[in-house]
Amino acid sequence: RFCKAKVLGSSPRGGSAIKAKDCYTYYMDNFDKPPQPSIEKDIPSFETLIAKDRIVIETFHRSTVDKMVEEDILAQPNIGELEGLFDKQFNFLGLSGLKERYGDKWPAIAETLIEYLDQEEGKRFRPLLLLNGYRTFTHGMEPDQEVIDAGVGIELLHEAALLLDDIMDNSTLRRGAPSLWVKIENIPGIGSSMDAKQVTTYLGSLCFSWARHLMVDEVDDKIKSEVGKIFWQAIDDMKRGQDDDNKSAHSNNWITLEHALEQFRLKTTSYSMRLPLLFALQTSDVTVEKNIVDTHGQARGTRGTAQT
Repeated sequence: RFCKAKVLGSSPRGGSAIKAKDCYTYYMDNFDKPPQPSIEKDIPSFETLIAKDRIVIETFHRSTVDKMVEEDILAQPNIGELEGLFDKQFNFLGLSGLKERYGDKWPAIAETLIEYLDQEEGKRFRPLLLLNGYRTFTHGMEPDQEVIDAGVGIELLHEAALLLDDIMDNSTLRRGAPSLWVKIENIPGIGSSMDAKQVTTYLGSLCFSWARHLMVDEVDDKIKSEVGKIFWQAIDDMKRGQDDDNKSAHSNNWITLEHALEQFRLKTTSYSMRLPLLFALQTSDVTVEKNIVDTHGQARGTRGTAQT
């Protein structure tokens, strides 16, 4: 309704049908514009909330990244295979292991990682969805620190996925700038691109460990079990979607549209939509009579209700 009113100049309840691409184009074109005043008195506009939330996420994201290259976290060693995200042969070093392995090169590696993750080209869509999902489920309550930390965690999960995706695709650019493994390759003493990709793989797992730390290990005990299931379901979906995508890329045959959409649902939609919304639901203390979203993140009917 918001997009319809803006694009067509009609009321949210009236007007003709709107094309999805027009709504998307408007949304993306206006995402970074300064906030506009709300039409209704004392109610923040959509743009105001987004602008405020982005500042909050950017601030805590930056401080978390600084901690990530300085502090070991207790949950790191039990990540192991990252539940299938990496091959069984992958040995996660943890922060202390990275420092020991790369010695005097570690400060330059850490600085490169910080600069890369602190870039503000990203839309922060996933943490914004989590924070505003929480507001929706709680009828307007402001997110607490646990929810904000989870928003940072899901952004780190996304960044870990992008780092690994650039390695697998041998992509030298991300958001119009050099990929992290390319930047790492330019550090004196790193050596070949293969060495740079190995370093970046370790850094991706470091980002992942903090995502798990913030979204599972540090949450309230009463919801830890449920959010853990939601988190690892998203990781499993990502893994299966990526594996299937890799197989398709090496096939001589075009996949069907339905197959492509299923890949997209697994490797992107599950952690980009289902994970933030279900995490917000769990932290909102809303009693759910029936899940509106099933275990695969597919929409069901509206018979399921949520009551405070």
